[in-house]
Amino acid sequence: MKTYTVHRLLLSAFVVACKYVEDGKFSMQAFAHVGGVGLNDLLTLEVSFIKLTCCNLYVSQETFNMCKVLALTIGKYSKQDVAPNPVSTSALVSH
Repeated sequence: MKTYTVHRLLLSAFVVACKYVEDGKFSMQAFAHVGGVGLNDLLTLEVSFIKLTCCNLYVSQETFNMCKVLALTIGKYSKQDVAPNPVSTSALVSH
């Protein structure tokens, strides 16, 4: 796995999320520039991400809130040597 794989995954997820909420505010060229990838690569990543999610882009408020708490917790401890035990992600999987 290449070191920029996670970067590309997060970039494509961010682009899709931005377009899901409000299409047209930023150009794909702007996203590509800020993300440090080529425009054609970003377009391919976007399509691949949508296919991988089976076009299921909706996130419930409950799931969003859990992810928000997790991200803030990780961010809070990312500058310290020891992070707390991670929150179980099993709660994020809908049954």
